Amino acid sequence: RAVIIGGLPREQNRLVLIEFFEWAEFRWESCQGNEPRILDRIEQSIRSGGIDMVLELTSLVGHHVERLKPVCEEVGIPFVRVARGYGMPAQMGYY
Repeated sequence: RAVIIGGLPREQNRLVLIEFFEWAEFRWESCQGNEPRILDRIEQSIRSGGIDMVLELTSLVGHHVERLKPVCEEVGIPFVRVARGYGMPAQMGYY
């Protein structure tokens, strides 16, 4: 179970990622602006064991998302930073 934070959710890409990584559940939160309720909800899901991985689209979020990294470290799940872009790579067969 994973969540991506940042950018505008793209349903087609979300479905491709679910299939490619064989995730049981995958949410995409835009987090545009400083929206503490979204981050509070994600943090609660992390702490309750409802999320196994957090991916941050670094160039598409503000510094406020950084508060989730220590929460992930505390519970022992990966906090992954994606430096740029969120299109489907050609090697996945999508353009």
